[in-house]
Amino acid sequence: MSNRSLVRTFVRASLLLSTVAVFNSALAIAGGLPRALPPQPLADALDDFAKMTGIQLVYRAELAVGLSSHGVQAGASAEEALQNLLQDTGLTYVYVNERTISIRRMDATNKPSREKASTGARLPEPAELTFWNRLRLAQASDVAEPRAEESVDASKPTASSVDEVVVTGSHIRGVTPAASLIVLDRQAIQATGYTAVGDVIRTIPQNYGGGSNPALMTNSAPNQLQQPSGGSAPNLFGLGPTSTLTLVNGRRLPEGNGGAVDITPIPLEVIERIEVVPDGSSAVYGSDAVAGVVNIILKQDFDGAVTSGIVGGATQGGAFETGFSQLVGTSWQGGGVIFDYSYSHQGDVQSDQRDFTLEAPRPDTLLPASNRNSFFGSAHQDISAAVSVFAEGYYTDRWVRSQITSYVGATPYTTTAQVKQHYVTIGANLDFSESWHGTLFATDSKHSTDQLQVPIDFEYAYSGESRTFEANADGALLTLPTGVARLAVGGGHRRDTYYQDATADGDRTVSYAFGELHVPLVTPMSRPGLNRLDLSVSGRFEHYSDFGDSTVPKVGLVYEPTSDLTLRGSWGRSFHAPLLDDTLAPEFLVMNRLPDDQSATGTSYNLIRLIGNPDLDPQTARTWSAGLDYSPSALPPLHMALGYFSIRYSHVIKNLASYRTALVNPADAPLVTRNPSTELQQEVLNNAGTFINYTGLPYDPSLIAAIVDARPNNAAYQNASGVNASVEYSTALGSGTLTSFVNGMYLKLRQRLTSASPVEELAGTVFAPPHVRARLGATWMLGSWSFTGAANYVGGSDNIYEPSAPHVSSWTTLDAQMAYESPGDGALGRFSVVLSGQNILDRDPPFVLFTSGYPGLNYDSTNASPLGRFVSLKLTKSF
Repeated sequence: MSNRSLVRTFVRASLLLSTVAVFNSALAIAGGLPRALPPQPLADALDDFAKMTGIQLVYRAELAVGLSSHGVQAGASAEEALQNLLQDTGLTYVYVNERTISIRRMDATNKPSREKASTGARLPEPAELTFWNRLRLAQASDVAEPRAEESVDASKPTASSVDEVVVTGSHIRGVTPAASLIVLDRQAIQATGYTAVGDVIRTIPQNYGGGSNPALMTNSAPNQLQQPSGGSAPNLFGLGPTSTLTLVNGRRLPEGNGGAVDITPIPLEVIERIEVVPDGSSAVYGSDAVAGVVNIILKQDFDGAVTSGIVGGATQGGAFETGFSQLVGTSWQGGGVIFDYSYSHQGDVQSDQRDFTLEAPRPDTLLPASNRNSFFGSAHQDISAAVSVFAEGYYTDRWVRSQITSYVGATPYTTTAQVKQHYVTIGANLDFSESWHGTLFATDSKHSTDQLQVPIDFEYAYSGESRTFEANADGALLTLPTGVARLAVGGGHRRDTYYQDATADGDRTVSYAFGELHVPLVTPMSRPGLNRLDLSVSGRFEHYSDFGDSTVPKVGLVYEPTSDLTLRGSWGRSFHAPLLDDTLAPEFLVMNRLPDDQSATGTSYNLIRLIGNPDLDPQTARTWSAGLDYSPSALPPLHMALGYFSIRYSHVIKNLASYRTALVNPADAPLVTRNPSTELQQEVLNNAGTFINYTGLPYDPSLIAAIVDARPNNAAYQNASGVNASVEYSTALGSGTLTSFVNGMYLKLRQRLTSASPVEELAGTVFAPPHVRARLGATWMLGSWSFTGAANYVGGSDNIYEPSAPHVSSWTTLDAQMAYESPGDGALGRFSVVLSGQNILDRDPPFVLFTSGYPGLNYDSTNASPLGRFVSLKLTKSF
């Protein structure tokens, strides 16, 4: 099937799903709450209410501290339920829009929420709300901010801004970025059935598993570095983990091996939600955000205690998992504290436990064994009405073990990696005025890995640390006839350090300043063709101690022809400095035997230059995107999104696609030096920090057929473009609510490795991102029960390494989950039971004929997992 046919098929599928959604809406039956809400802390009650109804509630966390809610009976309308929850709390609510509600303190200008019913206004019922509205963050920029002298009437949708909300992609509270936003909240994360954050990230079609997959323990992937630490790092659009900026609560984490930010140590139990902006954002967040941003938001407030345990395993054998977590917290008026401890252990998967790898040498680890202990804590306290302080952090300690056998008869070696990571932030939130807010914070984060291989007796240690101090503020700049113009400004200083085996030790300092302006060009009003038009302009200046100055801009437009349809577009530039890992690390030289089409025997002995390159230049990029969001007011359960993106990446720092095939791939010829002289070989040997001979023969210059430069190098360019599409819909089904979704991407990824190399199409080739990835599914909420099913599709690929087997088939797997959550009024109180299964049909990875790597590993570990069917049972008890 051609690429154009694939796009047509994908678009038709999206349109078909939306047509079905429209048809089903005629059958929708408005229902009340599917189960009762017991008397409990107000924050928990509001969280449960939002999950049941899909209504987005926006409020400052401290408003609910120390307050309790009345119970609500099952079947109550959403209107009645919210009134009962806020009764006697001193809080009321106002509309931001018909699907988003702001909760605030009651004062002389606010009528009690129970008087709201007299206006005739109606809150949407659960069956009328879309999965999108449950997931997306509240956006308040579609309404104007009231003047101070104007009163606020809680009896109707208000012109009040919800400036407490900051969405990833913008520094201005309450502003919708001109880029697409993907949000996975706690319920969506739990519905995946996965127990590790890396696995959850890999369910997002825009994320590519290459370079961020613990399955890369082996050398089965020719264009990927080994991951002996079993780490996971986000990798949007396959541009590499170093081109995706990974944040925790909007703050940077340090780089790990290969510059990737390892998110594996972060336990799912402490994650509130995950926000993904798949669009260049360097003007907002600085270097690294070329492909986009992944922001992991941690829990902030909690009252009570939750104990959970999990057990699971693969039905084909191996990967036996056990886990435990204990979450405790308390809050009071103006403050709170939360603490979590979690433990997890997962056994390995060996090649002799899978039929498709029985020919591999034994022992050979497909998935590593791991053991993790994690600690998380946060606290906050109001100092005055305008000042609050906070502190948060986590610490994790994880070991990972694998065994590798290079070839039949070879001596196996065991790799053990000890991974430690911590993140600590202290800071203060400041309210300068009713609309201006600021934050001061200092962050220290560190990632370290100690690796040992026996009996080779090879030790390898590296660490990265990042320390940041920042001050920022945002608020209303001035009131225009068209609305309120908003501004965000800030600046800071960061020091990054890198250490490796006492052979590489260095640092870099970055001083930066940024600004962002949001201007409404058209007054929001319901007039056909021109309901709203907003302009956003961002800019960031950075001074690098080793690479000088960089200034990057970004411009975005948000246009609403009608209140149902939003069109968005953005253009920007990005700057990405070389990693300290790449510039400081000593060169690693390997002597190995490689396939060689110019050798009479088909193979030859070669020197391969790896790892360090001090001569790298910065990378730059131009990005632009355009898209639309459609949420018809006549059919609020439906949301559709479609977007196009383009990233032109220049001077990209890339490793050679596969040094194992460098002598047989004409595109790699510029990085291959044939018949090197003895003098050149000696020069390379002198520059190498480490030299390892894998051939079993003594080094002899006369044996060397070529020198392969597989170090990081600045490629000529890399260009990623494609289409993102999603459809989400909710409808009544029986006495419950069915929420369905589809999210997919079509990708083109082209690369020119050097100026002399031909342009290569990477997407759609084996061991590279596929052209098409998609995930679709549905969740049926039925009282205390929920049932989830999801299908994951990875498109087929071309095998460029073996002309005799040129095509690799697509891979489709099915996930399922069944969960029960008690209403909390029984003898056992509040508890939940979740039974999950991934790849429930036990589909093996598609066969890939690939003989240049380790033998017997004939599958694409970057796009398919050797795990097979995995079943887990999780029990949770709340106190």
